[in-house]
Amino acid sequence: MAEVAFVVPVHNRAAVTRTFLQALARQDQQDFVVVVVDAGSTDDTALMLAAAPLPVHVVRGDASWFWGRGTAEGIAAVAAAQLSSRVVMINDDLELRPDYVRRLLATMQAHPDAVVGSTAVEAAPPHRIYAIGGTFLPLLGRVSHRRRRWRPLRWLPGMGMGLSIATYQRVGGIDWQRFPHYGSDFEFSWRARRQGVPLVVSDASVYVDAGRAGRKIPASSSWSAFAQHLLDQRFDENVVWKRSFYEKNWGPVVGVAAAARFAAEATLRRCARRARARL
Repeated sequence: MAEVAFVVPVHNRAAVTRTFLQALARQDQQDFVVVVVDAGSTDDTALMLAAAPLPVHVVRGDASWFWGRGTAEGIAAVAAAQLSSRVVMINDDLELRPDYVRRLLATMQAHPDAVVGSTAVEAAPPHRIYAIGGTFLPLLGRVSHRRRRWRPLRWLPGMGMGLSIATYQRVGGIDWQRFPHYGSDFEFSWRARRQGVPLVVSDASVYVDAGRAGRKIPASSSWSAFAQHLLDQRFDENVVWKRSFYEKNWGPVVGVAAAARFAAEATLRRCARRARARL
């Protein structure tokens, strides 16, 4: 049994996934397994995985398996095959330094009952902290981010989130039916904390292309397309997962109010981007 299993949901970006697997193959600690959950890719992902730079366990899904279900199915496969007693949920579009696994595993071993987050850092110099987690402000309908480790956290991002399978199962797993893509990592770690599970941030860093992180609604899109994007789970500005989160925790009235607030803020940002584009 390996020390830890990395669960990596992928879909139709073979080159990105290959680069990520190459980064794992260069790690200075190799006592881990990799489970790639292929959500019905139609590009060269299958061929790439067959020739991957390190051994890979592949779970086949379909295009309806977004990040939430893909991660849940991958963790279930790790548990069923007893590949490891620990898992790390992670994206394939992150850059890793060779000491990443060693540092993250050390934090997980030091805090065996915690949910452990990685420190997401901007890939471009001066490598500022991009995200380590944050809190939710239900009365304002807002997600709040923290960029300082000493400030209290109520959620962690899924960009390298590790924990024991026992803790994952005790918390109740990822709620992928309500949160198929965006928000599933936030909601899971929030729920874990409310159940008394500590949230810990590791000094293990993942590097993020801040300009490409998340899928933004294009400023050039029509207003009708913009409205559709607000309801499309493939865009991180969609209001569906935010309404689901607030509704699950504080009821339907707060859920609707939060969705309205997020929609209004997204509209204002769009207007500002379009105004800047005209200058």
